[in-house]
Amino acid sequence: MIRTLTLWELGLVLAFALVILQQLGALLLARRKGLTRNVSRVVTFSASLALAVIYFGVTANWLRVLDAADPLTAMRRLPTGNWGYLVLVMMIGLVLAYEVASHVHALRAGLTSNLSRLMALGIAVLLLLVLLGMSDLKWELYLQQLEAVVQDSLAGGAGR
Repeated sequence: MIRTLTLWELGLVLAFALVILQQLGALLLARRKGLTRNVSRVVTFSASLALAVIYFGVTANWLRVLDAADPLTAMRRLPTGNWGYLVLVMMIGLVLAYEVASHVHALRAGLTSNLSRLMALGIAVLLLLVLLGMSDLKWELYLQQLEAVVQDSLAGGAGR
């Protein structure tokens, strides 16, 4: 089950990265054409993309560890806290919150009429929330399996 969740998580991170990459590409094209001079969006989209790549790498590490032959060794190699995921999701969330707030402000001020960017940001936020939920579920399953492996290890050692 953890393996399946991890694969789904990788797919969702990839989808998130593609949404952000599309937005970054459109922004860079608009900058090249002289339609915008905005630098903060380049920074926020680049930061979101970089954090998504890091999230992908951290998540992919789970697959490598889960493929280990000995379950106790595999469980010992995994992190002892879910902080890596939570920090990454919070950082991405803060960057996206800034971007959404900036875009809504620009819409209200009449500086832009681009609703497709707002929709793409909404999709990115939705994917991020699903990733957070999947990470939490995966963490709960991991803790249950770790507890079971430790109990089996203790029960096996006590009978010797």
